[in-house]
Amino acid sequence: YVLMAPDFADGGKAYAATSGAESAFSYTTDGGITWNQLSLIDTRISDIIDLALSPNYSQDSTRFMLTYRTGGKHSLWHSLDGGTRWERVYSGALAGVDQIDLVKLSPQYGNGSQVVFIAGSSNGKPAIWKSTDNGHSFRRRIAPFLVKTWAVVNNNTLFIGCFDDINNQGLVYHTTNSGLTYSTGAVAGTQSLYSLALSPDYEQDETILV
Repeated sequence: YVLMAPDFADGGKAYAATSGAESAFSYTTDGGITWNQLSLIDTRISDIIDLALSPNYSQDSTRFMLTYRTGGKHSLWHSLDGGTRWERVYSGALAGVDQIDLVKLSPQYGNGSQVVFIAGSSNGKPAIWKSTDNGHSFRRRIAPFLVKTWAVVNNNTLFIGCFDDINNQGLVYHTTNSGLTYSTGAVAGTQSLYSLALSPDYEQDETILV
């Protein structure tokens, strides 16, 4: 079912009720370009996989939460009030999404910027998705390996840590265009990588720990 607001032509607000697995009561404020699931969401939360807080959390109370439903799909949730109310903004039920493993916000988030990154796999290949509108829509880019850990420098630059099973090498890749292209992987030992950390003064000293 679809219900359009009386001033839909001007305001772009409408509601939709769907049925079946991962269905929900959803709404749009941009004429149907993007939809968020607001309530009656047909899913369950088995595990909280990852959590990302706004760099300005004390002011905007914004957080993103990634969850998993056993035997089901991953869900990305968004809260603007510190977790009292949540909307589901992305889901593994969408076409081209196999799984979602990580969520990260740009350090520039909140200052006129709403960049959100998620990582996982798409159609059997490692992938990174980027949103510039606070998670309402995402654009997918294929990654060189499945992302095990990562660090976001700014809206376009990030490091990803991966593991090459064939050569038994931990690898760190660097991209400055949101995953369109990557540097050659830098070898970081022979073990899986679990954490990447940037210096607080990374822009000046270019120091990263793995």
